[in-house]
Parts: sequence; C-alpha cells; structure tokens
Amino acid sequence: CYVNHSFAPNGLWHLGFIFAARDLAAGEELTVDYRHLLPEGEEEAFRDAESGRAIVGFSWAESLALSTRELASLQAA
Repeated sequence: CYVNHSFAPNGLWHLGFIFAARDLAAGEELTVDYRHLLPEGEEEAFRDAESGRAIVGFSWAESLALSTRELASLQAA
C-alpha cells in the first residue's frame, strides 16, 4: 500500500492506475514519478533522494500526454 517517488520509476501512474513499467522482483519497492500526482507547479517538501532535484507537479495536459505515451510504448514492447 506504499509507493515511493523516483525520476526513474518501475511503475507508471496513468489516470489513477499504476502499471508495472517492467518485470518486478518479489518484494521490490514500487516507485512512480510523483510529478503526475501533484497539482500543477506544486513542489514536494522533500527532494529526490538520488538526484537532489525538486519534485514539481506537471500540468494535467503534460501528465496525461507523458503517461499516455509511456503506456503506449509499454504495450508495444
């Protein structure tokens, strides 16, 4: 019931669903890009642990376009 943030996630958030972006090992932590979950321009109180980059929400249009393209590429693989 927990999902963590990553700029290189193993899960894809799309319209409220999370899809595995690749095969996951048993017990592997599930990660998604929180920028899809935040309101446009809202910044998380913490930074990405790996890169130190700010986590700032995408606009609805940008989130939908990015996640739709990524989901289509997963389906084509």
